[in-house]
Amino acid sequence: MTESERSIFKLIAFVIVGLCFVGCDNTEKMVWHYPNGQVEVEGQYKDGMAHGKQVEYYPSGKVKGVSYFVNGKREGKTAVYYENGNPKSNVTFNRGVMIDTAKYFHESGVLEQSVPFKRGRKNGWVDFYDREGNLVQRHEYFSQGDQEHQNQYIVFDEKGRIDADSSVYITLKSSANTVKLGESYRLLVKLETPLMGSKGKMEVHIGNFNEEYRLGKNSIRDTVKGKNNFAIVLIEPKRRGRHRVRGRVVNYVVNDSKEEQPEWLKREVHIYFTKEYYVL
Repeated sequence: MTESERSIFKLIAFVIVGLCFVGCDNTEKMVWHYPNGQVEVEGQYKDGMAHGKQVEYYPSGKVKGVSYFVNGKREGKTAVYYENGNPKSNVTFNRGVMIDTAKYFHESGVLEQSVPFKRGRKNGWVDFYDREGNLVQRHEYFSQGDQEHQNQYIVFDEKGRIDADSSVYITLKSSANTVKLGESYRLLVKLETPLMGSKGKMEVHIGNFNEEYRLGKNSIRDTVKGKNNFAIVLIEPKRRGRHRVRGRVVNYVVNDSKEEQPEWLKREVHIYFTKEYYVL
């Protein structure tokens, strides 16, 4: 092979490798523009679907958001920015479904919301902050099937104190988070904000609730009557290791009279809870 032939061979090999690097996996870079010519979106695509990094821009040219895709579905971190450069949101995806804790921000960059997600739905306590960064509300969520439910919520006044008139929540206290086998686990459940006032009654239902707070068809449920919005739950663990207590607090009204009740007194209020403890 002559030197000239060797050079041509190297050039062909280089071109083939280069083409494979940018195109053998069927990926290509695509760019969209605003009417003013400024880039609006640029990203990698594969077989007509977003696949790889994608960047969005404001008409000014500043970055609006950065996302990552795998076969058309968001994957990993997606970051969105205000035009001033401050973060607007940070969200994590797994195969296009929101997971972990998402963060949303005021335009000043101060945190506005912290939202935990599980399989694309809110799951846990969502915290809300004002423009000064003060915690103003907390809302707890859980999922049942494809439905998202608000469980309890706490509202804070301008001094950071709980506004009981605007809140619905319970507290859980135990004598110890660890007990020995043969000892009872004692859990104090308090309904902090009874919606039914002095006319209300309270019960605590303990059973084999799953993580969606559903009871199986043949599950056994224990009922503990409350007094003055308190209830004490006693559990006798039968094995060592980590245990989980799931239950619900029911606030309701018993109609002892024949008079018609207003609609707000006819309903029950349910608050679900989970508490973990360990048996030695």
